[in-house]
Amino acid sequence: MDVSAPSSPILMWFRHDLRVDDNPALRTALRHQGPVIAVFVLDETSEGMRAPGGAARWWLHHTLDALAGDLRSHGVRLVLKRGDCTAVIPDLANRIGAAQVVWNRRYDPGGIAADTTIKARLNSEGIHAES
Repeated sequence: MDVSAPSSPILMWFRHDLRVDDNPALRTALRHQGPVIAVFVLDETSEGMRAPGGAARWWLHHTLDALAGDLRSHGVRLVLKRGDCTAVIPDLANRIGAAQVVWNRRYDPGGIAADTTIKARLNSEGIHAES
């Protein structure tokens, strides 16, 4: 289902799925004619989230660097943000004029709560949300 005009950006939100291959949300985003903007949000404040330690931060830095390179080969830019994802994602979607936001679903209670909150806010603002 293509709910966006060809020039409308699609926002693709990366969470724990920091890969290009076998990524359903990225595949969905790349099917659209408009530009794709990818985002990763370092969220240490939402329910169920905790600050990563030193080794995890080192791994995350290098993984995000590699992901950004992989995405560039598809013509996609990776934006890095920090904060509460329930605020950051809708705010970024509005700022870039996204017609749609896609992400891979999480099944932990905190992830489900965040998904529900974000979907409701995006839909109320006329932005299609799909996980």
